[in-house]
Order: sequence, then C-alpha cells, then structure tokens
Amino acid sequence: MIDSSRMKKNLLTKVYARVHDQPTPVEVRDLKWPKDIDDVYNIWYTPDTQIICFGAYPFSQTGDWDMGLTHYFDSNGNTFAFERTTSFYNSLCTDDLAIEQIVTYYHNEAMVDSVYVFTDVKGNSLESDSCEFPYDFPYRIYTNANDVLRNVGITTR
Repeated sequence: MIDSSRMKKNLLTKVYARVHDQPTPVEVRDLKWPKDIDDVYNIWYTPDTQIICFGAYPFSQTGDWDMGLTHYFDSNGNTFAFERTTSFYNSLCTDDLAIEQIVTYYHNEAMVDSVYVFTDVKGNSLESDSCEFPYDFPYRIYTNANDVLRNVGITTR
C-alpha cells in the first residue's frame, strides 16, 4: 500500500538473515544465503544512512504461508506506518490463496488511522468471519528504527 517510500532510486538496501539457533542475524552479501533461515530482514536507507523502512519476513519452510512485517520511519526515525501482509493457504474461505493486509498509521506513537484489506488471489473480497487464520503469528510494532534494530539484534554503521 505505501511501498513507494522504499522504491525510490536513491535508497540502499541491506539484507540480513536470522539462522536457527544463532542469537543475531547475519548480513547476506552477494546472494550467499546461510542454511536454516528463520527470518529475513531488509533495511532500506538513504545514502546518508537514515533508515526509511525495515521489513521482517519470517521464513516458511512449507511454503503454505508468507508474511511481511514492515515499519516505515519519518525523518526522525519514528514509526509513522506499519504494514502486515500475510498470504496463506488453508483458510477454508477460498480454495486458493488468501491475502490479508493491515496498515496502521501513527503520529507521536499514537495510532491515527488503519486500513484492512482481505482478498483472494484474484482480488475478490473475503469475509474474515468465515475464514481460518492458521498462520497468524504474534508480532510487535516498534516505535522507532533504533528500537527495531535493537530488538532483532542488528547493529548498523
């Protein structure tokens, strides 16, 4: 929904992977991925190292689901939006892929608005009351970029 902020040409990206049984994520360089990945993290930042966006992507070993947890930061590093996108099978309300997208907007750490979209892969609306959410995992919305990095164990600069 608000991905345009991370699609700017002048942004740089770092990719990290959390490996099973290791305390901190490792930076992925030259597409050399470690084995046994639990989570993938992308950091989008400006050439002067201001973090614009942080995406966390838990890794599905089975391929039954996909999840993205994305924080968007203002020029002071504070979260102004958070987006959770989940796509999954086995929802019982469609024979195909179900896609749930939740975007919440913040001002001074208070939620000011939110958008909820729930569709099948063809864009047809689904009713959440008639569905199962077998891949609904807990997550946390962080107040700023430093809080995100500290909690996932990434040190930059």
